[in-house]
Amino acid sequence: MRTFLLRRIGSLVLALVVASIAIFLLVRVVPGDPARLLLKNPTPEKIAEIRARLALDRPLPVQYLIWLKNLFGGSLGESVVTDRSVKEDLLRTWPATMELAFAAMLIATAAGVWLGVFSAKNAGTWRDVLGTTASLVGLSVPVFWLGLLAILLFSLKLDWFPAGGWVSVVPTDAVWLDHLRHLVLPALVLATIPAAFVARVTRTAMLEILHKDFIRTARAMGATERTLLYRHALRAALVPIVTMIGVEFAYLLGGAVLTETVFAWPGIGRYIATAVLARDYPSIQGALLVLVALVMAVNFAVDIAHHLLDPKLRT
Repeated sequence: MRTFLLRRIGSLVLALVVASIAIFLLVRVVPGDPARLLLKNPTPEKIAEIRARLALDRPLPVQYLIWLKNLFGGSLGESVVTDRSVKEDLLRTWPATMELAFAAMLIATAAGVWLGVFSAKNAGTWRDVLGTTASLVGLSVPVFWLGLLAILLFSLKLDWFPAGGWVSVVPTDAVWLDHLRHLVLPALVLATIPAAFVARVTRTAMLEILHKDFIRTARAMGATERTLLYRHALRAALVPIVTMIGVEFAYLLGGAVLTETVFAWPGIGRYIATAVLARDYPSIQGALLVLVALVMAVNFAVDIAHHLLDPKLRT
């Protein structure tokens, strides 16, 4: 186990270094000069001043080393749009993204596992076809389109939930309720694709397990169908399911840009979208690096869980 952890930590650090180089280069490939975009009346003197402030007048290797030095010093730079520290902006937006991702993943896990078990239990019947069709629809519908339809139906027509926005949490019952009402709709929309993936993986894993000898033995010994499904079969099928949950949670962290934009959710995804439009290099680099680090941390946790759940890997 120690060797496995050391190897995974080493690969994690190497991947983070490669990702930082890729982010740095990709940001500079984007067309447009941030110095010109920030100025209403650009003059050569003002453009040169901003380029010097952002170190854009230096060679690329020097720019990267300056950014890396600031990173090791605990600084992600300052936003050229808001004039605030990027770290301060990310600390303000990070809780909203994590809250939305956790809520969506809880919904996706519960719905996906239930739908996968339901389809596997009724394999070959019309119920299985219904469950498979539901997961296929969840994979096919674009998130932004589903979000707009949800706003049109549940916000404008039925007036059940707010159309967007985010309410900060304070310890009063009324504000907590309002906070949850703002969270429900974007979380449900964001959960559709992960729920469909989890359902398909759960169905496949359960179908393989339900034909094993130990399931037949448990059924012959009088175990109820519920006990067979959830205590024996689902437990044995956890490895691919947990892996898919981890992969989809990482997707939620990095792929919530459209959902946050549609619902005006003040998270990292919306922050990145705004920074890209403004060519705000420090904000883009800092936010992307934080997202990459979070995704890598989730994948690392999934690898550990996979290692603990699978006895073959432990030996």
